[in-house]
Amino acid sequence: MRVHITGEGVQIDQTLHQFAERRLALALGRFGSRVRRVSVRFWRGEGPTRAAARCRLGIALASPPPLVVEREGSCVHVALEGAAERAERAVERRLAARQALAGRP
Repeated sequence: MRVHITGEGVQIDQTLHQFAERRLALALGRFGSRVRRVSVRFWRGEGPTRAAARCRLGIALASPPPLVVEREGSCVHVALEGAAERAERAVERRLAARQALAGRP
């Protein structure tokens, strides 16, 4: 699984990069080669939640279409935690649905 990280108004340092890779490996690693690539985008919220950090994950699976999940948190780490949890559930549901369809007569 390849991980690509970008940010707008958020500094992407080595610590954040390593944290993101570890957290995504923990959440999505069990799916193996079925998860090809994860794009991570961080940015600051707009309006009254400007102080909040947002994280969007684009997950490219072995077969299209890709999944996109997004979470907001008090900091980039919290936003990533929430997005990773949501991504894990979304990938699990998608793969289970595909398996169910493949097993139909």
